Amino acid sequence: MGTTEDIIKGLPYPEIPKINGEPTFDDLKNLKNKLDNNAGSVPTNLGGGAHGYLALTTPGNTFFALTGAIFQPPIDPGPLPQIPQNATSAQIGHLERTHKEARRQFQEFIAVGNALRQQLLTAVDETYLRGLRHPVYGFVNVSVLQMLTYLFDNYGDIEPGDLTENNRRLTAAYDVSAPIETLWEQIEEAMAYAAAANAPYTAQQINNTAYDLLFKTGQFKDELKEWRRRPAGQQTWPEFKRLMTRAHRDLRRQSAATMGYHTANNVGHDSGNQQTNHAFAATAAALEGLAEATQSDRSAVANLTAANNTLTDQVKVVYDMKKMISELTNEVKQLKQAMKNVKFENGNTVSTPYNNNNNNGNNNGNSAFKRVKTKWCWSCGVNRGHTSDSCKYQAPGHQVKATPDNMMGSNPFGMNHA
Repeated sequence: MGTTEDIIKGLPYPEIPKINGEPTFDDLKNLKNKLDNNAGSVPTNLGGGAHGYLALTTPGNTFFALTGAIFQPPIDPGPLPQIPQNATSAQIGHLERTHKEARRQFQEFIAVGNALRQQLLTAVDETYLRGLRHPVYGFVNVSVLQMLTYLFDNYGDIEPGDLTENNRRLTAAYDVSAPIETLWEQIEEAMAYAAAANAPYTAQQINNTAYDLLFKTGQFKDELKEWRRRPAGQQTWPEFKRLMTRAHRDLRRQSAATMGYHTANNVGHDSGNQQTNHAFAATAAALEGLAEATQSDRSAVANLTAANNTLTDQVKVVYDMKKMISELTNEVKQLKQAMKNVKFENGNTVSTPYNNNNNNGNNNGNSAFKRVKTKWCWSCGVNRGHTSDSCKYQAPGHQVKATPDNMMGSNPFGMNHA
């Protein structure tokens, strides 16, 4: 580990803009964000080993909520290792190596803390930190976290309404078509804001909020069930992010495959996000179209059923009409045949031979005569079985009182239909 200046040069934000005059909440929030990034960029196996020295700028409860681990600051092991008198050479070698690593880790912890503290003092006028300054030692024994806490307590005023708005941002609904990293960022930014306002969320609050937001999407049912079954000690924020990030990746791949998109792993981040968004958008559109089509099909089936029932009734009517027409046609044929064998004299009917060349002509005429005997109608003329007053096929101007003796303007053969 090099000097303080060497450490600062290797940080993501080696230069932090100076705050002019009395700092505001937004000034302090921006300052803390940069210091958090710098602290987390220095690797260490302390505090779970995944967040560097973030504990140097983050309160313990917030660090635990974020990482699921407790950061134990290293203790100074002293200048020399403690070796028992009867220790073997192997034991001595082990103790020396262990002491050397502990010494290195402790010195690194102090050096990173000093670098961060120096950055803060460069960004904020000492006037606003005088309450922490020792008259002899200055800020030597004051950590960067103590400075940040002091500044937020005295100059980072947050109204109750600001915390309410932060809660709203924390619990804003998540769109499953967006990268899940946007959800993690949404939650962690709200955590940082609350911690800066000295009203940090607990680890349980964070886990419950994230669980609820993903549950409301209707996806990830199996993964959320798996999460509920885990022991309480394994239900940490990093583990939740790891589980659900993998689940979201699987969902994205499944949706992409369904819609015909095959995203290569070597596509750039921005391009990958764009293709993912397109895949999810296409999936949503397809599902919406399927729902509409299903509803449309149901309506179409209902309409078709009704139309089919109506058509069936109409076919029956047509069938009945064709049957009636057939019967009437036969009746007309028979009447025409009868007319050839009948003549009227003084209103009385008599039979005449139909065909002198046919031996059965007289018989046919007599048979026809018998069928139409005394049956005559104003509209139909001679017929098989009805008179003017019982006619079912009345022509315009039909006279119900017409008889063969008083035809009332008709003719012997009737047939007045248009």
